[in-house]
Amino acid sequence: MIRVFQWSTPVEIDTMTFAGGERHVRLSGYQKGVSKNWVIKAAIHKSDDLIDLLLVADAIHRLEERPTIHLFCPYIPFARQDRVCFPGEAMSLAVMARLLNSASFNYVEAWDVHSPVAQTLITNFKSVPAAQFVGGELRPGEVVVAPDKGAVLRAGEAAGDTHPVIVAEKNRNPDNGGLSGFHLPTDFEKLDTSGGAIVVDDICDGGRTFVGIGEMLRERVAGPLRLYVTHGIFSHGFNDLLDIYDEILVANLMTDAPLPTQVRHLQNTW
Repeated sequence: MIRVFQWSTPVEIDTMTFAGGERHVRLSGYQKGVSKNWVIKAAIHKSDDLIDLLLVADAIHRLEERPTIHLFCPYIPFARQDRVCFPGEAMSLAVMARLLNSASFNYVEAWDVHSPVAQTLITNFKSVPAAQFVGGELRPGEVVVAPDKGAVLRAGEAAGDTHPVIVAEKNRNPDNGGLSGFHLPTDFEKLDTSGGAIVVDDICDGGRTFVGIGEMLRERVAGPLRLYVTHGIFSHGFNDLLDIYDEILVANLMTDAPLPTQVRHLQNTW
């Protein structure tokens, strides 16, 4: 979904798909002279959304001479493929960055981007940290859990100086992405978990990581067990997760499925 504003004035977009599959956009609500400052809010959940974004940016450049365009795009697609693991693969994030850069945005804001490599590849880029969404939600005495080494910085920023942080480990098969085991540090048993624990990460897709770590934590945590993710895809639904977690917090909800009462959407006005 793409929304466009001439600064704060909404601009109507007409879209269609031709029989050959090509997307078409027209900024039918454009008002000449309102503002040369444009804002695009983009929820990119499928390839057509990305094409629409690029077409809208091109349309703005053709309407205005030297417009200022701010892009707010909470989820940056393809950021999970930030390197080439095996010969023959594409570095998908690099391709995504080239597409965004081709649109000449003056400012690009995302939420808790999966890979810091995006910062070096996307021009005029800023990533809002997870701590801005979940930091104020932490409960007194709650232990913050990073589900793997890649989430250590994210969890640490959320915890600040007031909450303990522990780092779990998972074994993943690089050939098929399968998970084969989870581990907690040996000193975890020394922690006071009466205040509960919250797992903090950026993306929940199918949820296998969080189910595996949650089952392990459930046996060891005395208080409530919660999960926070910035981007909630939840491609396998909520049931398996809610069999383990008492509450799920999500900033950028990427599913239209009805939300159970134990799932709380923290941000819905982007």
